[in-house]
Amino acid sequence: MEINTVSISSRRIEGYSNVKELLKDDSDELFIVDFDAIKEGKYNFKLYTEFAKFFQITVMNFPRRQGDLIDSMISGCENVVLGGHIQDRDISSFIEITENLVMFDIDKFAIFSSLGGSMFLTRRNIMYPYKKIYTYGIGLGLPREIILRNFPEDKFMESLDFQG
Repeated sequence: MEINTVSISSRRIEGYSNVKELLKDDSDELFIVDFDAIKEGKYNFKLYTEFAKFFQITVMNFPRRQGDLIDSMISGCENVVLGGHIQDRDISSFIEITENLVMFDIDKFAIFSSLGGSMFLTRRNIMYPYKKIYTYGIGLGLPREIILRNFPEDKFMESLDFQG
């Protein structure tokens, strides 16, 4: 299965004039990379709400606090991607709030899995049980794999460098 990836930067949807323009892709699921949230901790909850009117959304926004995660879910995000510099204690408290979490940080896969996390975002095969695995670049050919079309890998890697 493949789904489209949309980026948000400077409070705007990159490559599209509005959310309704995305309906032309004829998909009911969407993966969102929120660069404002990743780089600056400025979440685009209003845009998430707009997306959620038309799509089942997974957002990569690396919530820093429980409130950020809760606000993402209230804004209509079905799944939220964790990563960045997340602490083990935060993973545990986030899983207490919802199971609808996706782990990006490969160094945290083991703790995430041991706490009951079952969705991952990676470019590599993993050795943990999973419900879904999101991949970008070349697909891995795994069961329950969701390939992210148009994932902004270069820009995303730059944003991780920006985080320090």
